[in-house]
Amino acid sequence: MDLIDLLKSSYLWHLFSYEKKSCLRDNQANNAFHEEVKKECYLFYQHSEYALILENASCLTAADLFNEGDVYITDKKFTWTYVNTHESYLGPYFSRKNNE
Repeated sequence: MDLIDLLKSSYLWHLFSYEKKSCLRDNQANNAFHEEVKKECYLFYQHSEYALILENASCLTAADLFNEGDVYITDKKFTWTYVNTHESYLGPYFSRKNNE
């Protein structure tokens, strides 16, 4: 299965769980998200057509998203992404664009 087929038929976060893209996991992911300077961000869910623009996300933490499943947060330039999955044993994940 190539990457495009994977993303069409699955959760976007499988990019990380199937190790197609390097990332931090678990507590390292939470710590990286906490340390990231968060100004304007996008927040969206896997199974929703809607996205939110968070204009001042500086206080947003991983703990705020603890009960949220399949939620994605990214900065407006898409240079980093934080994902909290619906699976308690997979994720969370944090990745930077330059972490190839």
